Amino acid sequence: MLSQGRGPEADLPPAEGSEDDPNNIFTLNNLGVAKEMEGESQEALKYYDSAAAVHSDAAAVVTLSKSWRGKPVAEMAAQNARNLRTHLDTQMTRELQMAELNTRGVSAMNRNELRAAQQDFLKAYALDPSNAFRQ
Repeated sequence: MLSQGRGPEADLPPAEGSEDDPNNIFTLNNLGVAKEMEGESQEALKYYDSAAAVHSDAAAVVTLSKSWRGKPVAEMAAQNARNLRTHLDTQMTRELQMAELNTRGVSAMNRNELRAAQQDFLKAYALDPSNAFRQ
């Protein structure tokens, strides 16, 4: 799903039984990728950091980038987090912050998390009341 740009579908609740290992490095990294694709950068960082903290030597087999195949998933997650932080530090204008908050709000609404959606929309509105939900 991730390779097809279907981040929201990859972000659906895990299948029954997969909650047995909440520190599964593959799941954590993939959820980071899905959150990043959805525009939820802060959530993506949490997942990437959690995956990197597992310190597993498990190798990536299926990846969006061929260069990561066979390399440790923990390293890939750590690099994903560094890349995302660099992007946030250098590229996140107020307009992009508003766009991300609005995207997060829509995503939360799609998951029927109305309180979270409202909080994201209010944060976007606080950045610029005259430009709410315009991207």
